[in-house]
Amino acid sequence: MPGFGKVEQSDELPAELQQLNGKDNEMDQTIQLAYRIAIVWAAGFLLAVAVRAMLPEQNGFTLTGHEGTLFIPFSRIGFWTCLLAALTVTALVVGRALLADIGWGNFR
Repeated sequence: MPGFGKVEQSDELPAELQQLNGKDNEMDQTIQLAYRIAIVWAAGFLLAVAVRAMLPEQNGFTLTGHEGTLFIPFSRIGFWTCLLAALTVTALVVGRALLADIGWGNFR
């Protein structure tokens, strides 16, 4: 009995598992993207709160116009800058994912 007791192994998955593997990979990427966005927003909020707490309310810019003056404190400028940065990173990450989904370029 030639070959008795020998087992051949293949690194190739069966067709049914290959289809599932592709779907799992997409879901893994989607979950990873969601976590990245959540981390960026959490960091943005923490940084914005820290900036607002550290910068004094008395210092800032005074804009003068025809109807009066507007005082904008540095703390608010820092707060909105951090939130705008988080929004920008989110838009870039989501845009990159959308472009990768439609197959435009290699985004790895």
